[in-house]
Amino acid sequence: MRYCVTCLFLFFGFLSHGQSSIGLLTVAETDNNGIICYGENFSFSVLGSTSMPVNLGIPAVNYNPGVGIAIFAAYPSYLNNDLLTDPALLGILESQPNAVFLSPFVFDYNDLMAAVPPPLNNLSAPVTLYFQAVTLYDFTITLPYINNPGNPIDAAQSNVISLTLQPEILVTTTPDCQNNWVEINAAQSGMGNVVFNINNTFPSGCVFPSSINNQSSSNILNFSGNNIPYGFEVVNSDGCSSQIGETYVGSITAAINPVSALCEGDSPLTLQASPAGGTWSGNAAVLTNDIFDPSGVNISTGTNYVVQYTPIVPAGGCAIPASITINVLPDANSQFTAPTEMCVNDDPIGLQTSTSGGVWSAPNNSVNAQGVFNPETAGAGLQTIIYVVNGACP
Repeated sequence: MRYCVTCLFLFFGFLSHGQSSIGLLTVAETDNNGIICYGENFSFSVLGSTSMPVNLGIPAVNYNPGVGIAIFAAYPSYLNNDLLTDPALLGILESQPNAVFLSPFVFDYNDLMAAVPPPLNNLSAPVTLYFQAVTLYDFTITLPYINNPGNPIDAAQSNVISLTLQPEILVTTTPDCQNNWVEINAAQSGMGNVVFNINNTFPSGCVFPSSINNQSSSNILNFSGNNIPYGFEVVNSDGCSSQIGETYVGSITAAINPVSALCEGDSPLTLQASPAGGTWSGNAAVLTNDIFDPSGVNISTGTNYVVQYTPIVPAGGCAIPASITINVLPDANSQFTAPTEMCVNDDPIGLQTSTSGGVWSAPNNSVNAQGVFNPETAGAGLQTIIYVVNGACP
């Protein structure tokens, strides 16, 4: 952050030199190795006494003295305690009021990324930043003390601490349920040929690689079954890590409830299958989604229809469809022809059938087993004659 401060020099040449002091700056992070990993927390503490210089009486600026953590892209090189003249200054990371100054200053990786400008906030390689505790004239706007060359004000600074930020370790997984393995890929930009160790693996039945090279892949083997939780941690030589927890979906096999043979004239049937939510396919004349209508096609002989059901599985899974064959039998044809009228003294007449072998019934047994109708036996009047063809679908 930069401030216009030259306009202040006209007013404060008469001020006396105000001594200030600030204690030793220390840092604490996970491995105390000067490296900040993606997502890591760290903190700065100011050890020893801290005092603010005098109130400069700047018009329209409140005197709210405090301590801040200045961040630099290179080792600080400003002169005469004038912080704002350093071209490497990126800004004040955080400030605390002098009245209630309590260290440590606590940050995490994202706090730091939010405080620095592009391209430093989008790491493609490790970046070293430099930190220094400084006294502030107004901590609410992170305004450092201003130096007047004719009468310098002592804006105190601590020692300088350097920290190196590493890019995120990106780990991706690609399941292959045909081969019962999961391919893993690990990448950390700008880190060259670093080797990652693979730790904290589960489940125990799978075979994990012990390490993996940067920008390369390896396989977790021996998955058996489906919906298996698995996980591991990828760690580089500096202790930066990335954790993965996933579920191996595997192969999902469908099942269709069996269907007995149907007659051509039967009512539509709702097919049942598992797991629910899959898709059906087959002859569109008899199948609509999960509804099978045997009367969709006129048939004269028994006909087989193949119906398939494919389960819907999450990404990375394999769908193994199921199929059944539904046999549809034609309805027996019991049609016959007969005269529309006869006289009671006419000769007997044979009735003509589409399918032979059926059974006749008529008043007074006026139709014999061979389908011969005798009007004299029937007698005068309207006659009801029934012909039934035996079979699976009469």
